[in-house]
Amino acid sequence: MRLLMIVAVGLLVVGVRAQNVILQGHADARLSWKHDSGWCSNPAAYPAVAHTHVLYVPGAPALRVVFDIADIGPSDWIDVSSPLTGEVHRLTRAELAKWDNSSAYFNGDTLLLSMTVAPGSTGKFSITQVIAGVIPPQTDTLCGTDNRIPSTDNRSMRLVSSPTSTGGGCTIWLAGSADCALTAGHCFTGSLSVAEANVPPSTSGGAAQHPSVQNQFSVNAATKIWNSGGVGNDYGVCKLNANNLGQSATTLFGSFVLNTAIPSAGTTMRITGYGTDSGASNVTNQTSTGPYSSTSGTSVRYAVDSMGGNSGSPVIRESDGNAVGIHTHGGCTSTGGANSGTSLSLAAFQTAYQNICGGTPPPTPLTLAIPVINAGATVTIGNIPSTATSGFTLFSMNTTAPVNTTTTTIGLSFDSLTQGCLFTAVAPGDFFHWTWPVSSPVYPAAPMVFPPGSLVSLAGLSMDAQAMSAGATTTYSGVVRITF
Repeated sequence: MRLLMIVAVGLLVVGVRAQNVILQGHADARLSWKHDSGWCSNPAAYPAVAHTHVLYVPGAPALRVVFDIADIGPSDWIDVSSPLTGEVHRLTRAELAKWDNSSAYFNGDTLLLSMTVAPGSTGKFSITQVIAGVIPPQTDTLCGTDNRIPSTDNRSMRLVSSPTSTGGGCTIWLAGSADCALTAGHCFTGSLSVAEANVPPSTSGGAAQHPSVQNQFSVNAATKIWNSGGVGNDYGVCKLNANNLGQSATTLFGSFVLNTAIPSAGTTMRITGYGTDSGASNVTNQTSTGPYSSTSGTSVRYAVDSMGGNSGSPVIRESDGNAVGIHTHGGCTSTGGANSGTSLSLAAFQTAYQNICGGTPPPTPLTLAIPVINAGATVTIGNIPSTATSGFTLFSMNTTAPVNTTTTTIGLSFDSLTQGCLFTAVAPGDFFHWTWPVSSPVYPAAPMVFPPGSLVSLAGLSMDAQAMSAGATTTYSGVVRITF
């Protein structure tokens, strides 16, 4: 049967020309394919197949149909099926609307189209283009050696568009409820975007293979808000449509918790996405960790491996799994360096997220740690937002109230020591009243260290401590009780 299909199509199209285009490996995989079913009616008393058509593109690792016209009745449908896998994507009027008059991706070089028309109905479809898979070029942004390992975290999905703006496609990830998803803005320059989960291995030659139809979620084009403004201003927000079974991506896979805090230098970060690689690992789900490097405005930098195709990946803080940014640009080399992304504290992103997803990433509480060892202490503050302009490290000798570790206000009991902290003049690196951000690794970008033995005079005393940042949003840590 497959041989007959190939022979039949060979009489209709110049397959060699299509094959040459694919083997060149162009990023734009849209190929010319012209077919018109004409108007087909059904006089029978039962639904009947009114027209069939075979697509065959020699050498294509995957195919997707794009309809110029798909004019069918409310009870009609078009089935797109793969002889290789036996999978079928049934396109009703509603499904065609979700997929912008296209089908899901199918692995292999052949597709069968079948239009079923209800009694008394009339339908028609026409095609001028087919999307064929290619092997994308690699863009090396590894921070030294490649430390990526396979991942099964389907909250991070592969984003496939046509034509893709980057050789390896992109990554898109679930962020919040209601199927909200985030990626890099430059990943939205293409169209017919699809988010894919449970992505299978690529071919041995590196050609991407696609998951089952139920693991493909078209991007709702009407919800796309994006900007490709360079490092620190590159973001995309959208919602995903339900799959062909009516299932929600966030219901199936969950979503990341968003976090606007800027990590401290050295914090372990994670990138999970679909970067290019060799052979079967190419553009599959992989993850890697590395240290946070630095912040500049709303640009975040980290020495975590990525490759072409990782654009749009979540920038994840390893300690709590929260996403703090969107990976957008490379910058690592074989000897080190850092890759870059956009912080979720960017005001324009916050507005876009609120408009599409109905909320803004909440401010994340500060963290405060003060371990006391051998009459010394190390004071560390984390999660300081990029919108902060200054902050306080507050202390109180009044420890009569219970310790509130999750407060969103000043939770310690005021005394003269607290007032002294609040009225200290602000200065870069000042322990009690500090400025933010700072250009050098001084407190609180770096811990404040009191060497062992330096706090002997405080032996036996207890006090409460709390950190607070001030700026566009005021954030607090919980209260920490320490005993010297």
